[in-house]
Amino acid sequence: MTIGEFAKIIKVYNIPDDVTMLSDSGWECWATDMEGIYYNERSKKLVFTQTGNEYERYFDDPEWRLIHSEEV
Repeated sequence: MTIGEFAKIIKVYNIPDDVTMLSDSGWECWATDMEGIYYNERSKKLVFTQTGNEYERYFDDPEWRLIHSEEV
């Protein structure tokens, strides 16, 4: 994901400035791609994941919304 893509996502989903950004890349020891973004409006958190697919724990959680995925 590029900064430009991320800026568009923030604008499209009207993500406020006080939202915390977190990373959940799994068990990797190196840098990984950030192609999935989940948003929890109630807790004001964005979580970046590698893919944004049905294998991630946020996918079926009703409090989290998948707002970006390269796989979809």
